[in-house]
Amino acid sequence: MTTPPPAPSEIRHLRMTQLRMNSTNAQETAFGNTDPFEFHGGLGAMSSAFSRGMVLVMNLWNDHEANMLWLNSNYSLDKDSSLPGVAHGPCSSSAGLPIDIESQSPSATVTFPNIRYGDIGSIYAPCFPFLPSFL
Repeated sequence: MTTPPPAPSEIRHLRMTQLRMNSTNAQETAFGNTDPFEFHGGLGAMSSAFSRGMVLVMNLWNDHEANMLWLNSNYSLDKDSSLPGVAHGPCSSSAGLPIDIESQSPSATVTFPNIRYGDIGSIYAPCFPFLPSFL
């Protein structure tokens, strides 16, 4: 029986920004939240999913559960907006109601042009000097 490799502790982005588990956990703790990323397996689960292959999905939608407040308003509504992690942007908590969005923009569409895909580092022109040497 083989031992599975250890779960990664960070994921590096092409421009060398990083997602590290300790910073993610610290943020959720500071904001008094449960860490949903860790609950669902954290970087180990993400690494496993990457190894199986992923599909990019993009869409246009509105949020019937949280009215998109998590994107640019105060969220959660049961917490004071002055608490760390509650204010996500300047929009009113009454904005983003699906009934308003659907009535005001019943024929909304979106176009995602110039989508590129390929192995990491394969879709950039050589003029991008910021690509790390390990790619």
